[in-house]
Amino acid sequence: MLLVQLDGARMRSLEGVYREYLREFSFPEYFGWNWAAFDECMKELEGQPAHAYLTIITRGGEVLSDEPEELSTFLRRLEEIGRRWSGAFAVGPAWGGGEVPFHTVVIDGSDTLDVPTTREDA
Repeated sequence: MLLVQLDGARMRSLEGVYREYLREFSFPEYFGWNWAAFDECMKELEGQPAHAYLTIITRGGEVLSDEPEELSTFLRRLEEIGRRWSGAFAVGPAWGGGEVPFHTVVIDGSDTLDVPTTREDA
């Protein structure tokens, strides 16, 4: 499982969202800094193969607070990405084949969690 913790305070703008995901999910250098590129990178995750993904976003109330018109798009994209991975059969031996759980938990509060970013292939 790949467990990633993102801080919503660093994701107040669309650029901040892209920057956090780029860093934590090892997007390729050619990442295009737009929603289409975000979708492509998150639906492939070639640099981060795992049997399951869990992303925890703390301070969720701050996500896209500088660009609130982008929030619904961001949440819709996460839902579509999760749906894609849940039906990702036979994606290759690095992922173990079959469905790949991909979940995002948003915690709306000012406290951060002490959750280490770990990678365990279960």
